Amino acid sequence: MNKINTSKIFAGIALVLIVGVLAGFFWLLSLEKKNREFVSQFLENNIIATDTDGSVPSGVEGWKTYRNEKYGFEIQYPADWKFNDRTLNFANYHENWPHFWITRHGPTQDTFVVSDAAELKFEILDSIKASNTSTQPFDKELDSIYESHGGLLESFSTGNFRGRRLRGTWSGDPSDLMNGYDFIYVLTSSRNKLFEVRWEQYDFRNGLSAEKYLVPILSTFKFIE
Repeated sequence: MNKINTSKIFAGIALVLIVGVLAGFFWLLSLEKKNREFVSQFLENNIIATDTDGSVPSGVEGWKTYRNEKYGFEIQYPADWKFNDRTLNFANYHENWPHFWITRHGPTQDTFVVSDAAELKFEILDSIKASNTSTQPFDKELDSIYESHGGLLESFSTGNFRGRRLRGTWSGDPSDLMNGYDFIYVLTSSRNKLFEVRWEQYDFRNGLSAEKYLVPILSTFKFIE
């Protein structure tokens, strides 16, 4: 009798474990499905994906590699660009807003001259929370700038990144290269994480174009196990 009861107990425990594993598996599948639906809806409602005509370099010799095990990705960037990591837990602030950015200044090399620089910023969000709380597209700022200053607003995509691009000059004069701006807002996702990427270039004379730097940098981005 005791043997029968023991067998039933073990069978019951095994059944509970199996049900728990299956429930967890299907829960993860549902989260990933919700994530894909959110990203897909965002892209359909806000952009029409097209490919850029920028060339991707055949090699990135001499570039530095940043690898983030916590959020599961890796990216390379030119050695002369400055990297700022804010994905680590620092007084619980960066833990709630993980992000990093890569910056390069133009000919002046003056960190105080914002108008002579290009900056690439990544923000990492929980896409499930984002889908529940987001009330407007993350690139809504582009519409405001376009309404105020005009320019060329178009869709933009490279690799698995898709979004929009706004190019123009603050003065409204196309020949005013010194006061030019090129803003590119794109996103990609994996593992229920949404990566929002912002590229900002100021002063078209500095040579820090998206085709020369942004496209090659994003071509090195990959998710890791």
